[in-house]
Amino acid sequence: MWHILTVVTVFASLSCTAVADLYRDDITYLPALEREALAAELSAITTVSEPIGIAQFALSNPAAVVRQLELARALIDDASRDPLVGLAKLGFTTPEVQTAVVRFVESLAPKTPIRTDQLLQFVMQLLDTEGHWDHLWADAPALNDFTGLECAPNAVPTHLLGPSMHQYLMRIAHPNMEFSLWRVDPETARRYPVAVTSEVNLSSYVWVNRFSQPFAQLDRGQLQMTLSDGQTLACARVPAEVMRAHHDYQRDVRVAEKQL
Repeated sequence: MWHILTVVTVFASLSCTAVADLYRDDITYLPALEREALAAELSAITTVSEPIGIAQFALSNPAAVVRQLELARALIDDASRDPLVGLAKLGFTTPEVQTAVVRFVESLAPKTPIRTDQLLQFVMQLLDTEGHWDHLWADAPALNDFTGLECAPNAVPTHLLGPSMHQYLMRIAHPNMEFSLWRVDPETARRYPVAVTSEVNLSSYVWVNRFSQPFAQLDRGQLQMTLSDGQTLACARVPAEVMRAHHDYQRDVRVAEKQL
């Protein structure tokens, strides 16, 4: 009975979804569990480059990295000093990192403190040497929902009741046709990306996460997703408007629970 009620409610809310989007896009939103998983993933890398080391430290001690970037900002703004020498003393030693620091600092609004979400933007851009995420940094990226994708271990989920951590909206960017996977957090009313395609061929999509580490490979014919840890998920396509309505329903339930 509950399953039927849920499906009816989801489809009934389709009209509401078309009127207003209950979620806002947040490229740098990182839930606590995902932060821990990413930190563990980066810590497992045996050959640690300077960008990877900065990413690890930013996840474990963001305030310290923000302080270093604020010092770098003051250094770069001081025309009387050599920025490259000063950046090296601050721990930004390689040319690629120094270039990323200068680019990041120059993009900041004057006299405004660096926020934690801006720190994650810096780390994403530092690690994204191939530019896979560039299309999301536009002021108003043109993103359409391509389809919903829900997955689960062992068998395809039914009635939109698969694990929420494997419910995705696949979004396509125009005009560059980049694909990205997004999750929805009903608690915070945020929609945030978790992966973008690094390779597309006739048989599969290959995805990387926001820290440019392997995320998954999706078999386009079988709709089987193999995560970077080797776990295999069976997936099903869901119309984007249905997936959105389902997420809206989840959010409404969370709001109602908080009001009781």
